[in-house]
Amino acid sequence: MPSETLKPSQQLRFIELDSVRALAALWVFAYHVWQFGGSPLLPVSFAGFSFDLFAPIHHGPAGVDLFMVLSGFCLFWPLTKKSAVFHWKEYAVKRARRILPAYYGAMAYAILAPILLVFFVRLAGWQANTQPIPSLRQVVSHLLLIHTLFRDTWDGITGAFWSMGLEAQFYVAFPFLAWAWKRIGIRAIAYAALASLVFRIGVGLLASEGDSIDSFLLSITFLGRWMQFAAGMAAALWVRHNLNSNVRISSVRWWGLAATSLLLEVTGLVAPSVTHGPIPLRDILLATGSAGLLASLCTAPQWVKSPMLRGPLPFLGQISYSFFLIHQPTSWYLMEFFRKKLSFSGAPLVLLGYTVGLLITALCSAVFYHIFEKPFLSSSNESTPTIPAPTRQPQPVA
Repeated sequence: MPSETLKPSQQLRFIELDSVRALAALWVFAYHVWQFGGSPLLPVSFAGFSFDLFAPIHHGPAGVDLFMVLSGFCLFWPLTKKSAVFHWKEYAVKRARRILPAYYGAMAYAILAPILLVFFVRLAGWQANTQPIPSLRQVVSHLLLIHTLFRDTWDGITGAFWSMGLEAQFYVAFPFLAWAWKRIGIRAIAYAALASLVFRIGVGLLASEGDSIDSFLLSITFLGRWMQFAAGMAAALWVRHNLNSNVRISSVRWWGLAATSLLLEVTGLVAPSVTHGPIPLRDILLATGSAGLLASLCTAPQWVKSPMLRGPLPFLGQISYSFFLIHQPTSWYLMEFFRKKLSFSGAPLVLLGYTVGLLITALCSAVFYHIFEKPFLSSSNESTPTIPAPTRQPQPVA
């Protein structure tokens, strides 16, 4: 990773970003549990209005978009320091250590867990169907992180792994973006976002004539999602500028950014149901909204940050990568157990998944984290960007 020449003892972390990462992981988890529970409704009537309490869960995939913006923020953050030097070899080694051990461990978990579960279920005297073992093509393409390039492998082991193929492409492309940043500055970020937009419009124009799967696979390439990554980079640059400024952020300015970003985020969530055509309006709105919310959170007053700095969220944020990697197979088998052995169904099944299922999944993720992820982290935790200790975060004035 790019070096800021700061010792770990001289750095503070954006702990609130751990909580954001946790919320994104929980949103994706909630979506998959809802799907595994049969996608039920939970209707509620109040003052003559009826609405579905599960409605926000329908937008769970947006949690992955938030992860993309976070990736752009965290990877680019060290480079926003003027004296930072990008070390290609160090960057490659740290990225490999950061994602590959846990990812390969999750692959083994997804492949071996069904075999072990069938064995123990049958040992208990219950019926259990043997799950097919992934083909050699599936395993090799996932090991090389190229599975999202092919129609038959992108979701072959675990559906959530598609984002890992995209993340790997981000990591490969980022050094070139870093090189461009050092030469042309913020225009590199703007060109990346523009290239992504043009590419996505082209994919959208072809979608009406082609296969939706092909369009989806093109959209989850680094070029298709660079707008989210670039938005995260822009947020990091904005935060660095304000941290280095001697002028405190005005209350009006901060509240304006937070409110506008939240409006963009909400609009992006409902955009697919009200817009048509080749323009990826949803991704544009979610990218800008998420980036604005990250920027406003990192420069927020203490009372806004306080709920994000303590409690279970920062802890879950620390293990969120492990949680994300194994949550899908874990929650699937738990939901099957709740349905078949405990006779739950519909909304009660989903609610059981959100309580007992979440607790079990988090415990499994914590164990997984200590085995496959933590031993490979560097001494200075890489999960969130750091800021120089002497620099005080500017707070919005009342």
